[in-house]
Amino acid sequence: FDIFAAHVDYYGIAKTLMEAMLVGLPVVTNRRPGGSVEELEGGSAVLVDNCVDGYYNAFQRLVGDDAAREEQGLRGRGHASECWAPEAAEGAVAGIYRELITTAPR
Repeated sequence: FDIFAAHVDYYGIAKTLMEAMLVGLPVVTNRRPGGSVEELEGGSAVLVDNCVDGYYNAFQRLVGDDAAREEQGLRGRGHASECWAPEAAEGAVAGIYRELITTAPR
C-alpha cells in the first residue's frame, strides 16, 4: 500500500492512524468539525475537507509525486515515533507499575 486513508467522525486520533504513521505510510484523513486534532497538526498527516474532492485532490498529489508521498510518510513516521513508539509506551507503563509496586502499602 502507498497511502492510508480514513474518514473519522469523532474528535481525537484513531489507533489505525497511529499504526499507519508508525510504519511510515502517508496518512490522509478529514479535518474534524468544531476543532483540530493536535496529534494530526503540523503536517504529520494530510488533512482534507470532508468531501470527495478533498480526498481526490490529496490522492492525486501523493500518487503523482513519489517524492512528496515519501516525504509525507517519513514526516508522519517521525512524529508518530516521538509520540507513540511502542518501546516508549511500554517503558512508560513499566515505570508506572514499578512505582506502584515500590510505593503501595503492603
